[in-house]
Amino acid sequence: MVKFIGLKTYKIDRAPKLFAAKIGFFMTILITCFYYFSFQIPLLLSVGFLIGATFSAAFLNYCLGCKIYALFASWGIIKLNSTKPKNKKRRLKL
Repeated sequence: MVKFIGLKTYKIDRAPKLFAAKIGFFMTILITCFYYFSFQIPLLLSVGFLIGATFSAAFLNYCLGCKIYALFASWGIIKLNSTKPKNKKRRLKL
């Protein structure tokens, strides 16, 4: 679709986005549990947080989950992967 329209593409790190998606999935499960057990106050707070985070990501281009990822990475809770290229010996084809 991007090539068809002719938009310029740019690459981003996918780890913070995946972390944010996992937080959103966890919040959805948590909201379902709160609704099932009729916990009204935690339900409203969780729904408000999820709507606020989604709104900020969609309309303000501010990913709250990505900021939480960066905070956890700075504390050492999340271990960042090394992006060093592996040195492979290549054979010469004669």
